[in-house]
Amino acid sequence: MEKTKLGVSVGFVGALAFLLTYFSGYMVAILLAGYVLLREDSSWLKKACGKAIFLALCFDVLQRVIAFIPDMLGCVGTLTNLFDIDFSYSIVTNIISLITRPLNIVEACLFLILGLLAFKQKTIPIPFIDKLFD
Repeated sequence: MEKTKLGVSVGFVGALAFLLTYFSGYMVAILLAGYVLLREDSSWLKKACGKAIFLALCFDVLQRVIAFIPDMLGCVGTLTNLFDIDFSYSIVTNIISLITRPLNIVEACLFLILGLLAFKQKTIPIPFIDKLFD
C-alpha cells in the first residue's frame, strides 16, 4: 500500500479529495489539491484531486446554466407585468426542478462512489475528464 509523505495511504487522501470536495466545497479541496500537487509524488493521487475539483466545477456550471433559464423568464415576467400582461412560467420552473433534483442526486452518488473507490485507488472512468488529466 502506497503511503503519502504524511504517512497515510494514498487511497485515503484520494477519498478525502472526493469527499471534501463534495461536502466542504472548493476552498478545502483546493488546499488539499495544492498540497498534493506540491508535495506528493503519486500521479494517481494528483489525478484524483484534479478530477474531484473539475467534476465539482462541471456539476456547478451545469446547475448554474440550468438555473439561468427561470431567471431569464423571471425578467420577462417582470417586464410583462409592467404592461399588465399575464405571463406564467411555472411549468418551466417545474421542469427545471425535475431536471436539477435528479442531477443533485447523481452528483451526490457519484462523489460518494468515487470517494469509496478511492480507498482502493480505483476510479470510475469519465473520458473527457480523464483525457484532460492524462
